[in-house]
Amino acid sequence: MLNRRLIIPALLLACGAALPARAGVTTRIMPLGDSITQGWVLNGNSYYMSYRYELYADLTAANKNFVFVGSDSSYQSAFGDPSQGVLPDSQKWHDGYGGYAIDDIKNNVDSYIAASTPDDILLHIGTNDLWTYGESAATAGGKLDALVARIFQDSPNVHLYLSSIIPVFLDDSSPTFVQSQLYDQMIQNTIVPKYQTLGDDITFVNMDAAFLNPDGSGNQTLYDGVHPTIAGAHVMGDVFAQALGVPEPASLLVLGIGAAGLLGGARRRRGGR
Repeated sequence: MLNRRLIIPALLLACGAALPARAGVTTRIMPLGDSITQGWVLNGNSYYMSYRYELYADLTAANKNFVFVGSDSSYQSAFGDPSQGVLPDSQKWHDGYGGYAIDDIKNNVDSYIAASTPDDILLHIGTNDLWTYGESAATAGGKLDALVARIFQDSPNVHLYLSSIIPVFLDDSSPTFVQSQLYDQMIQNTIVPKYQTLGDDITFVNMDAAFLNPDGSGNQTLYDGVHPTIAGAHVMGDVFAQALGVPEPASLLVLGIGAAGLLGGARRRRGGR
């Protein structure tokens, strides 16, 4: 039977190095993905806030020394709702693009990395492969594997925080929902362990778990079936913040979700593959 909760062992296997406090080295963080990373507006009045606002607030409150990097600082055609949070100009950068699938990122990631030289990459991608293009988990997972390989080829010492995607659709009996769960399991159980074994610096971030009800269906207060609500964007930002070393951000305490449930292992790169 499909394990829709993607439960990770109770103890963290290993955790990547936390960001430094505000002094000395500035960590360059690249948010990478689709409209969920970018922020989205539908029909001019229905907004989906990017998790980047909450992540910025969490890291700043924790006195972390960081800067968001990427090739885009706009919302492209008014994506996103500025009334829900305005980032400083220096922190608006990202590589999240509405409608992008995995191969769209892969076809451009060489230039993204060359232009921004990130230390950390936060990757949440695959929703459009399953939802827009109707691909199977196996097909999307194979594409993601190739993207991860390209990222480490371009930047061997980058720390990749590879997130499971939030569930696609709310109904856990939907075939697309089931495929999204299988895709997330492939990320956790196949892709991340593969690159850990190769010595790459990769951490699994279990975003999916934060968006599921106890019965395994999608939590409609946190997302509409594809994009996060404002509450869901806060949760996403907090989950990524926890991965980056901020202990128990506020929304996760409310949900009763701790570090052990949301992070997988990381292993520092030990040279070439």
